[in-house]
Amino acid sequence: SVSEPDLSAPERDRLFDILMERFDVLNENREAMVSVLKSFITDPKQAVIGLPHLGRSMAWVLEAAGIESSGMKGAVKVAGLTAVYLYALRAWTKDESADMPKTMAALDRGLERAAQCANTFSFLI
Repeated sequence: SVSEPDLSAPERDRLFDILMERFDVLNENREAMVSVLKSFITDPKQAVIGLPHLGRSMAWVLEAAGIESSGMKGAVKVAGLTAVYLYALRAWTKDESADMPKTMAALDRGLERAAQCANTFSFLI
């Protein structure tokens, strides 16, 4: 069950916590998940087929963090969070440490870049 987000915490922190929980779950079946991800390299069609599911999943993450994901602004947020997640996921595949420092660092960098982009382009949406 998912608890209500602590809306007093910054959005970035809420997203970080939720996404790190996802990586914790992925770590439970790490070998299998890395194998599935590597299979996308040899069969990119499967990765493309999975993109709508990934988008819905990222919309759910935004909503779980108390961040609106509908409309044009929501679509931009979903796209940005998807890019951040894929960036961190790539780091996770190479991060075999139980406490995932490389994954956390990549996720932190990705969220920072996303925040910078959002500030830069906020006048567009």
